[in-house]
Amino acid sequence: MEASRPNGHAEAGHAITPHPTSGGALFLLAHHDDEFFISPRILHEKRSGARVSVVFLTHGSIYGAPSAKRSAESAKALASLGIGATDILALGEKESIFDMSLCDKMDAAARALESWFAGSPPGRIYTHAWEGGHPDHDAAHLLGAFLAKRFGLLDDLYEFPCYSGGFGSVARVMRLRPCAGEVMERRLTLREGLRALSLMRYFPSQWKSLIGLLPEASWRLLVLRRESLRKVPARDYHLRPHPGRLFYERRYGISFETFISRAAQRYLPDAEA
Repeated sequence: MEASRPNGHAEAGHAITPHPTSGGALFLLAHHDDEFFISPRILHEKRSGARVSVVFLTHGSIYGAPSAKRSAESAKALASLGIGATDILALGEKESIFDMSLCDKMDAAARALESWFAGSPPGRIYTHAWEGGHPDHDAAHLLGAFLAKRFGLLDDLYEFPCYSGGFGSVARVMRLRPCAGEVMERRLTLREGLRALSLMRYFPSQWKSLIGLLPEASWRLLVLRRESLRKVPARDYHLRPHPGRLFYERRYGISFETFISRAAQRYLPDAEA
């Protein structure tokens, strides 16, 4: 979810073994622990009989959490949802994409993804909403849109909200920003909500970040009990995700204009694409 300096990680360019599946669900995530936000859908897909694949596009943490620790935490969290090691790709570690640097290494990530799904693309893709919460989240969204176009899955590309900030500290947790596009909401059972919220226990290295999300996440999962997804609409990615100052502009000092300039232009289709 959040992301300091690399601390002894895999070198870039490691060979990616093709993933022998097609037609399943791909969850394209920026960081280890982002599965928390979409865990009800992961479990729903798994229970429906779909092959579920999870890709982590970065590694490590700007707060100093080692990559191996974060990877192990996610492995345990996903195992609790029925996802085995063969369906998890730690792409960030393989391609040396450290937290906060995804927009600079999108070509490497795209090549690795195409290699993993060579000849056997997924049937649908879930990725972060275009919401201005974290630069890696928005970069993951752009890669999801690119991959969907490459595989002919633009009608099967879905975005989910993590956080997009508000006044003061973190706000707007797990709430989609207003935007065109078909919104799909599913009522969660109390058991589903409790199970999703309990996933936080698998990420002790990120407790400082997660604690700020807990109040609103609890409200969404235990009281409203609502899962919200949106079919990604055609949009102009040169435009800001929402009016006003973005959360990553306030927290990390990275302007939207800087983010856009660092992302390869071929990942920024216009609204007609």
